[in-house]
Amino acid sequence: MSEQESGAEIVRDLMTKIGGVELVDGADNIGYAMAPRLVSVPEGRRIEDLRPYFDKYAGAPRRRMGTALMQDVESIITWGQRNKSALMVLFVDQDEMALNLVSNYHAQSNHAEAHEDPAARWGDHRAVYGMRLSREWRRWKSVDGKALSRDELADFVEDHALDFMDPTPALISGEGASEAELRLVEMARRIDGRWGQYARLRDLAANLRIYETSNLEVKANRDSGETTLSFVNEHKDPEGKPLSLPNLYQLAIPVIERGPLFRIPLRFQYRKRGQNVQFTLSLIEPDRARELTLDEAAAQVVKALDVPLIRGKPEKTRGAEV
Repeated sequence: MSEQESGAEIVRDLMTKIGGVELVDGADNIGYAMAPRLVSVPEGRRIEDLRPYFDKYAGAPRRRMGTALMQDVESIITWGQRNKSALMVLFVDQDEMALNLVSNYHAQSNHAEAHEDPAARWGDHRAVYGMRLSREWRRWKSVDGKALSRDELADFVEDHALDFMDPTPALISGEGASEAELRLVEMARRIDGRWGQYARLRDLAANLRIYETSNLEVKANRDSGETTLSFVNEHKDPEGKPLSLPNLYQLAIPVIERGPLFRIPLRFQYRKRGQNVQFTLSLIEPDRARELTLDEAAAQVVKALDVPLIRGKPEKTRGAEV
């Protein structure tokens, strides 16, 4: 055999060895549908899984997976009803203000060996309802606690007239108040609050006139002989009477888009600085309003689907990140 023929045989034998495609046996004990279809291909014997290629021609996926993004609580309930399983769990994320419904979460188990745990599941079939704060909420937060001029206050109050809810007689007197109203009655008592109606706030924004008088007070300590001088400023109305204004109002706005109306107390304050007056509108306990909104939505899901509730975030699993 010539040297040329010997070289050709070497190349032939080498190509036969590395150029073929070999089937790599999958794990027989996990079933045909889930077993990998592995083959060894060239380029240094690279391993490829053929399942994605077969899946293109399958009539249906092997199992449900993926993350659906919901826009209201009714939608996440509907998703849960269509994908209900005994392993479904609702996670309530206070930080992100979101509901995360996992259809295939781990079953309850005390199995010590995680790599052999028969109760383990992928947790990669989910619906997430990330609550979006409403336009009304964002507008009120934009002025929350900020100093406003008279014109700015008047314009803002008039532009958002529909957001106000006049206090009920029970809220003002405390008699016959509901549980929610009793909390507001107690809050008003502690901060010396006086409830007012929208019409009164609108009138104050347009027509409030403040007259300031300064009186000199002299206090003497008869024991030490020490004398203290101080100026006391008093705000009066145009008729010279001490100024007493309502300083609490009530909003009825949704905290989240597509959400129910939520009653939120609003504190009205003013500061006289020289010839100018600055006004502030401050939401009272806005974080509590957000927490109650999230809890009410979670309670709706739990009641409709009869699923356990866990506060926090589920584990990250393959393909489940949003």
